[in-house]
Amino acid sequence: GMSPGPSGAGASDNVANGPLSSLDDAMHIALKNLDDESAGVGVGWAEALARCICTSIEAGEKSKAEGDSTGNRHSADDGDGAPPAGSGHGSASSSGDFASKFKVFSEGKGGGRTMSYCVACTSVVSALDFLVSRFVKVGGEYSASKCGGAFSTGGRAVRVGISSAMVELLKLQAATNSAALSGSAATDVLVSVLSMVGPAMEQQLQQPLPGSGHGRSGSSSNQRFTDTLDVTSSPVARASDRPSSSSGGGSSLFSQNRKMRSAADSGIVRAQASRVLRRGLAEGSSEQAQQALLRELSALCRVTLGIDDGGSGGTIPLNRYQLQIVLIEASHLITALGEAATAGLEDALPVLQTALTHQDHGVRYEAAIALQATARAFPQEGRKTVLASLESLMEGWTDLVALAGNEEAGVESKKEESPTRRRRLIRRNKGGTSPAKSQSSA
Repeated sequence: GMSPGPSGAGASDNVANGPLSSLDDAMHIALKNLDDESAGVGVGWAEALARCICTSIEAGEKSKAEGDSTGNRHSADDGDGAPPAGSGHGSASSSGDFASKFKVFSEGKGGGRTMSYCVACTSVVSALDFLVSRFVKVGGEYSASKCGGAFSTGGRAVRVGISSAMVELLKLQAATNSAALSGSAATDVLVSVLSMVGPAMEQQLQQPLPGSGHGRSGSSSNQRFTDTLDVTSSPVARASDRPSSSSGGGSSLFSQNRKMRSAADSGIVRAQASRVLRRGLAEGSSEQAQQALLRELSALCRVTLGIDDGGSGGTIPLNRYQLQIVLIEASHLITALGEAATAGLEDALPVLQTALTHQDHGVRYEAAIALQATARAFPQEGRKTVLASLESLMEGWTDLVALAGNEEAGVESKKEESPTRRRRLIRRNKGGTSPAKSQSSA
């Protein structure tokens, strides 16, 4: 008999009646309630969303495996790679393409959503990328609108709820599919999580704070508040900086206050990124997995710090904010592992010692804290670090003294050739030559 193609109404009906027909709607409901006014309820919705995403990942991997096996079987039967003849279904439906089916499903159902969540969550990395993109786009404490639930609060609770979903997702994957968080996939997972403080977030946090453009202090005086993601400087927002609730008619979505940024956004973002790495990857892992995580974190920093040219992994450059997060988690891993951190110490020590001379103060601070954790676990390495630091300090002191001596010598030479001295020499020369001129003229 005749069967409709994948783009017809029959295909969307078949998908809508399938076992995953309500999964997309369940994920949509969970996303709308991540910012519930009750913290416990918000965590429960985050766990529900993580379980839905795990189901979507499992279905996507199964569909992909079935499509690969079907393609291999057809290739073996045909020999020339041509599509099989006499099949009652199209090539797209025979391959069991999960993403295309849910694309048809989302287009057929509508409901105001431009894409299906199940399409975006077919693997661990794609699911993390989906959540991270929402984490960045929702905005900060003053600009984030309510997710849409009956008891949603908006503000900072939106990002906290999304990060909670990421934590629960990584926990479930570590318990059910540990292979997705090991080997080469571990680097992709780390890069995806570190995107929470990546270039997009960096650009967002460099917008002026409230009051910088309203004539009170001027944009130049408040420019120091725009780079506050480093751990060493996090100014507290004043009460006068909070936007007025009367402006915008009560709608934060279309009001001018949506463009404003809170000084607490940087601390929230940094804390949530560290929380995802620590509670999602490190806490529930075995000792071997934590050692591997320490090596992966060290490898990510090697290219950025100029230790190597990318031959040992970590080919993606990190900004100063991502470096701080990596150093914070490396410090916690070294403390947790203790003497067992020897397996990753050879990779971590060059990174920590090089980060001590980084141009950013926050990176240097976190590197010093990580070296302190190293000295507690390995006193002999701490002694070597202290001696090397003292030697470097003496070399720097010698260079400074030499530079100061050269500067003083330059000042003395300038004094000898001052303008007043030059004018005196010119007068003396004029006074000595004037009689000779008068005699020659006579």
